[in-house]
Amino acid sequence: MKGPEQIVPAGRARQLGRLLDHLRTQAAIVRRVDRDPVSLVRRYAEPGDQEVVGLICASLAYGRVDLFMPVLSRLLGAMGPSPRAFCFSLSERRDFSPFAGLVYRFNLGADLACLAWAIGEALRVHGSLEALFLGELRRASDVRAALAGFTAWLRGRDFTTVRRALGHPRAMGHLLPDASRGGASKRLLLYLRWMARGPDEVDLGAWRGLSPRELVIPVDTHIGRMGRNLGLTRRRDLSWRTAEEITAALRLLNPDDPVGYDFALCHFGMSGACPPRRSAARCRRCELLPVCRLGGSLVRLHHGPPADRSAPRSAAGKSTLRAVASVRANVS
Repeated sequence: MKGPEQIVPAGRARQLGRLLDHLRTQAAIVRRVDRDPVSLVRRYAEPGDQEVVGLICASLAYGRVDLFMPVLSRLLGAMGPSPRAFCFSLSERRDFSPFAGLVYRFNLGADLACLAWAIGEALRVHGSLEALFLGELRRASDVRAALAGFTAWLRGRDFTTVRRALGHPRAMGHLLPDASRGGASKRLLLYLRWMARGPDEVDLGAWRGLSPRELVIPVDTHIGRMGRNLGLTRRRDLSWRTAEEITAALRLLNPDDPVGYDFALCHFGMSGACPPRRSAARCRRCELLPVCRLGGSLVRLHHGPPADRSAPRSAAGKSTLRAVASVRANVS
């Protein structure tokens, strides 16, 4: 893997950071949060509930948002006002009715019941999910190995009672993947971001023992595409190494909070502002064009060097235009 300074030289990092900071402040965060699974986590005020709901939501957050969100909403509604209390007492009450009939792609209600059972075990043994993860992190001194230990502990519980009630789980390994196997572990890293960053408009800041400096960006197709377009990585796969490379590049922009750009970048791709199939006409209007290597090449091919836009009237707009002009002068 190339060093981050080779991918994003220091001068370009400063300029890229200015435009990404502007993107983050201008993103329609409130509207976008409503369409994100973190909105379900934000309904709970207590950190103990937030960490439990966060793990459940992140674990099932694959595929289409409009399909998994109703499943999660139904399950959380059945858990009552405190999902933490529900999971903690599940082994005593043994009421698995909230999970009956739940199906979402690879996972059945039995999978989610096993997850809730394992969460309850973690709360009784360790006091919190944070304590379980931090214990693994102290042993591993590496987020990837700590996540692998975290999910292995949860998958390793005795689920005999759940199996008797609901049958065998179908895909616990998909619900709680093994980060050591090389995949990007996007949903687990998303969970860590929710817990360790903030509190702000998106993330909860429910955990105080994990620094945002230690986080690795959750890589999906949108972040992978944005990372390549902006020159944050040259890798084309969605692997842990790609996540590390993008994070290392973003750390040059903001060492204290490298994944702070994740939500804005991901939703910039999800919104269609940066579609998989690029168009010179669309790229020409994009606010990230000055730092987009692929979009810039496409625009130059079809239209020649991009001309400066008319100066906006607002002071913020004028500042952004100056930043754009400065970046254009330094992007090859």
